[in-house]
Amino acid sequence: MSGQGSARRANPTAAPVQYAEFVRVVAQFKTTKLLRLLASVAGEQWQRPSHQLVDVRDPILPHAASLVAMEALGSWGRHGQTTPTRDDLRYLSEMVVGLDDPFASSADEAGRLADGALDDLLLRVGFQQFAYQQPVFNDTARLRPMLSRPFPADRFRCISAEVITQLLGTDLDTYIDLQPLFLAAVMVNRGQFNAAWLDQPNFGELTAHFPPADILAVYEAMTRPGQDLRRLIRPNRHPDPRMRQYDFNPLVASPFVGLPDGTSVAPQPFFVTGRFTPSALYYAGIRRFGNDFATDLGYVNEDYVLAQLGQLRTIGQQVDGEIEWKKGRKTVDATVVAADQVVLVEVKSVRPILSARADFASYTAHLARDIKKAVEQLIDTYDLWKAGNPHLDHLPAYGSTTVSALIVVPEPLYLVNHTAFRATLPPAPFSIAIISMTELEHLVACALHEHNATVLANAARPHPGGIIASDVQGVLLDAQRRAGGKMPRNPLLDAAFDAMRIRSS
Repeated sequence: MSGQGSARRANPTAAPVQYAEFVRVVAQFKTTKLLRLLASVAGEQWQRPSHQLVDVRDPILPHAASLVAMEALGSWGRHGQTTPTRDDLRYLSEMVVGLDDPFASSADEAGRLADGALDDLLLRVGFQQFAYQQPVFNDTARLRPMLSRPFPADRFRCISAEVITQLLGTDLDTYIDLQPLFLAAVMVNRGQFNAAWLDQPNFGELTAHFPPADILAVYEAMTRPGQDLRRLIRPNRHPDPRMRQYDFNPLVASPFVGLPDGTSVAPQPFFVTGRFTPSALYYAGIRRFGNDFATDLGYVNEDYVLAQLGQLRTIGQQVDGEIEWKKGRKTVDATVVAADQVVLVEVKSVRPILSARADFASYTAHLARDIKKAVEQLIDTYDLWKAGNPHLDHLPAYGSTTVSALIVVPEPLYLVNHTAFRATLPPAPFSIAIISMTELEHLVACALHEHNATVLANAARPHPGGIIASDVQGVLLDAQRRAGGKMPRNPLLDAAFDAMRIRSS
């Protein structure tokens, strides 16, 4: 029988869908067939240009596919009897969109929402859905220029080339070069991967470049049997069923589901690409070394941001790194002087833990400490410059230029550029934008294209509506329009991809 009978409700969006009902519907389907169908549909999505990966006309939205896959794994061993269809995916996607959330019951009898209820919802939705709209190119390309470097022992406690190899399963270059293989596998093989393929003649060119043992080491690190994934899901459910759609999805760490026949399937290809990013190394390193690894990676992030900004020297902009102005005291991580603009840049390696993504108050409390330190560092450097400290003589005379600032973080932090979050930070005498590494890379690319770095300063300008303290996305969209509708390329990232031994033409 198809899933169009008992799996249906007349109108799943007419009232909030209870999570238990969603789980019941998912459990009706044959688990492996549902996972394979999700992977097949996702593979079709990945055939499109990267900016079209998310399309409301698809049978299922990306975040809904991830949630359906997780709940299918949660029912592993109790397989349903229904073979799913594409129409069933559409229905499941509608159910996910209609899932109950605490926001739905936050209004009083007069319909007034509780204070902060909308901010809470936007935060949850951001971390649930916005990640699928991020470009996958930047994260993977960033690995090589970020980590192909020495790690002197007097600065780095944990990170070394040897440690990176241990964490990734092979050396850095091989790891990065294998990303196209695994992405191609899930794109053209309906999400499936079979280790036996490596023995086939048509894989001869690949195995001539990469020892099969290295390929298998990376693959095995991304794969867990279905029953093991089920055991990771069940004990870690949020106590409030309305919040379970935001639970950690173990497919993020293990995107390939090992099947009983010895093959595997990746029901959400986005998680495959996510394993070839600095974030994957961060979480693997934290599990092994703890906070010392985070500190080391913070130094790596600072150096990488300076390398990105250093490209602006080719268009005549002045870029300088941090300066020790007093024993044990340093300025911001970088400064950029562009015409009549000075941009102060501070790097903070802060990532929100899962529990901090549930409500805006927890999110603010978790992030505010590190972001507050960054703001204070920016103000301290500004005050030194204003006071005429000789260590900042490389900057223009104070008062002769406008000033703005960027705080660069590894991953997107949603809502931090809204005035509600900024109200928790110290006031500064200049505009500040909090941007991700990807946004920095885009800003640098736009500056190189325009032969002018004022786009960095513009990123910090307030939105005229007053709700957004800095309209980074608006500035990037304007720059993209000026470039003919396509985001300019970042040379440092392009060089990293050009270094791949095997890549698509």
